Amino acid sequence: MSCLREACGVVGAAHPEHDVVEQLWRGLLAVQHRGQEGNGIFTLDRGKFHHAKYLGLVGDLSKYGSLKGVEE
Repeated sequence: MSCLREACGVVGAAHPEHDVVEQLWRGLLAVQHRGQEGNGIFTLDRGKFHHAKYLGLVGDLSKYGSLKGVEE
């Protein structure tokens, strides 16, 4: 995905106790008109990054179900 040349939308979320993947996914849906070539979510869980990246439109939340994102 390093060769994408389109505009993109960026969203962020943080919460000290709850998973933020669904909130990030909803944010991606809201801004996907900014760049429809690809999408992805990065999360931080106890100091370790997790990510999922896909080509095309955002799609179902279930694609991101394995991401963890609770900071302690």
